[in-house]
Amino acid sequence: MNVHTRTTRECSLDSLPAELVGAIRSHIEFYKLGNVESSIVICVETTSAEKKPGLFRNNSETTISVDLVTSDWLIVAEKKGNDKPGVISGQLKNLNVQNFEDSAMFKISPDTGLNITGRYSDVTKQGTAFIGLGTGPAADKFRKALREAIQNKRN
Repeated sequence: MNVHTRTTRECSLDSLPAELVGAIRSHIEFYKLGNVESSIVICVETTSAEKKPGLFRNNSETTISVDLVTSDWLIVAEKKGNDKPGVISGQLKNLNVQNFEDSAMFKISPDTGLNITGRYSDVTKQGTAFIGLGTGPAADKFRKALREAIQNKRN
């Protein structure tokens, strides 16, 4: 079983690595999401170090993820190691959120974060995405802001 160490901090889009910001902006433009930068409710960056078990494995791989909640959208960007960043987005009105710690998978693979179920910009079918979050005030604030933003879109 892999072990994740996650640290989440609140940030601004401008304080993030240029490669991630570029990928987010390209995604926004490609899917015509509008001027989301002016309606950001919260932005967090999570750094995840994944330690792989094994007798001769003392290596870890770092993933940086950026999670943005706007008045209408959830945007998630992720860059694992030296890979190219990937970005997904979903309209809040089409999403449901569950604490990963409350899911059946938590018993098999303990971790911290959120399962987001719904329809994303690049797919026609419903799917589930995992957002890894650390523990602490920034992660708690993100969880609360996302839930409130989804609830506001349904009212």
